[in-house]
Amino acid sequence: TNVFYETEDRPDGRFYRFVPDTANVGGRPSETGKLQALRVITEDDLNLETARGPWPVDWHDIPRPNPGAIGTVLQQQTRYQVEQTTAFNGGEGIWYQAGMVYFTTKGDRRVWALDIAAQTLEVLYDDAFHQPDPILDSVDNLVMTPGGDIIVVEDKGEPNQQAVAIKADGSIAAMIQLVGHMGSEVTGPAFSPDGRFFYFSSQRGPGDGKGAGSAGITYAVEGPWFTP
Repeated sequence: TNVFYETEDRPDGRFYRFVPDTANVGGRPSETGKLQALRVITEDDLNLETARGPWPVDWHDIPRPNPGAIGTVLQQQTRYQVEQTTAFNGGEGIWYQAGMVYFTTKGDRRVWALDIAAQTLEVLYDDAFHQPDPILDSVDNLVMTPGGDIIVVEDKGEPNQQAVAIKADGSIAAMIQLVGHMGSEVTGPAFSPDGRFFYFSSQRGPGDGKGAGSAGITYAVEGPWFTP
């Protein structure tokens, strides 16, 4: 569609899309268009741990997509320009597949699913749904398999960091665990096209058992993980 979807890593960040004036599917889209922020249309409290949806959504144009200073006056930042748009707590990883946009918010440890055709949004995963001992209790980057499994990697202040699969049937399975990686996070998850290798990095690497590591490291783990 040439529509770009974007998360915003702020405690009150918005979820955006850029709609180009002229689409060029398979090529370079127009550099002009509209930056819009999403609003969830509901009277529900989205912060409740029981909130799931789906809820209808709409989009609102951002008046000044590139705010800056006019003279000595700093213009209002994008996320505050349209008051009725919905705040998301620390947007991170994002992935498009089969008409759906999936994204994570690390502040409330959720995975969201936006249905582009239906224009609805729902909470696909919240660690509160899996208490008292959720397998996945931190969310950050994500990647998907062709079969619809969502692979979420963690960023948390503990020495053990994981890559966890949310399977197409909704079940949860741990894939990888890094031990002794205090203060790091798992980043850049990706599969080789043939499904043989799963690649990921530890942003700061393993520490000395007392503090955070200081040298990032990239891993390749052989599967096969899925059949293309």
